[in-house]
Amino acid sequence: MTLQLHDLAKQDLFLAEDFYEQQEPGLGNYFSESLEADLERLLELHSDHELNFTPKKYQGYLVSRSRNFPWSIYYQCQNPHLNVQAILDQRFSPTRIKAILITRQPS
Repeated sequence: MTLQLHDLAKQDLFLAEDFYEQQEPGLGNYFSESLEADLERLLELHSDHELNFTPKKYQGYLVSRSRNFPWSIYYQCQNPHLNVQAILDQRFSPTRIKAILITRQPS
């Protein structure tokens, strides 16, 4: 199983890291490291042939929450890949999240 980040998901990470770095020096780096660990954990969970968890779904995406920040990872599992389409702030309104996810639908 491999992890693939959509270009806009990479941009989500970059913008969030920049936001947190402006709040407090070093916090952006901590955010980035935390999300990388969340992504690695997600990959490990899906690499297990017998999933011991049921991922949550929203708008056709599987959703995983970050452990340390109020952010969610929206992805699709298409063997042998986990395709991460978006990494979004959970404080966004449901309408905004839905609109973003609609624009990120794979072709």
